[in-house]
Amino acid sequence: MCNALERTARIPGRVASAPIRAEQILALDPDLVIVGASCPPEILRLLETGCGRVVRIGRGYTLSEIQENIRLTGNAVGEPARAQALIDEMNRQLAAVRAKVEGAPPPRALYIGSGYGYTAGIGTYTDELLQAAGARNAAREAGVKAWGKIALETVMEMDPDVIFVPDTGGRAHGAGGMRYVAPPKPLEKDPLWQDARAVRAGRVVTLPP
Repeated sequence: MCNALERTARIPGRVASAPIRAEQILALDPDLVIVGASCPPEILRLLETGCGRVVRIGRGYTLSEIQENIRLTGNAVGEPARAQALIDEMNRQLAAVRAKVEGAPPPRALYIGSGYGYTAGIGTYTDELLQAAGARNAAREAGVKAWGKIALETVMEMDPDVIFVPDTGGRAHGAGGMRYVAPPKPLEKDPLWQDARAVRAGRVVTLPP
């Protein structure tokens, strides 16, 4: 998932195949390769053998994992101070949000992913952000772990006060770059969701990409 595809598309010599092959990366003769946690071991071994330096970052599921990835990347590119400044700013903004909602009644909120098939449960940064904003995460209360599926029947039973949905702009992101797809019907216009409290109250919030 990337929210800077338009800018990265202008980078010369970029690799945009699906899946990316180690040979393509090695042909670029990079000084540094940053690989994600899902990089296959055989690809990682090839990169470690043929590239100047390989840094592996974590999954980025939680806020602490995201901040550790920022720290690792900053160190790898020789900008540890800028990485730490970004982390400090994240923490400052989170603290400000927590202070603003302290003592307020916590609404029950739910994040529903594109296609309305999955949600963000225990062990995700979305769960942490909802709690920081003073909300009760319905997915957490339903026992959903990580990025898991949630049934419409479960959502209706829990009947959250607020539902958050992503704005993909009809875009699907992947290793092959950006492609445009037909976006799903807006949740608030879907007949299956009309009885949900959040839909009736007009509290379906679209998050920016």
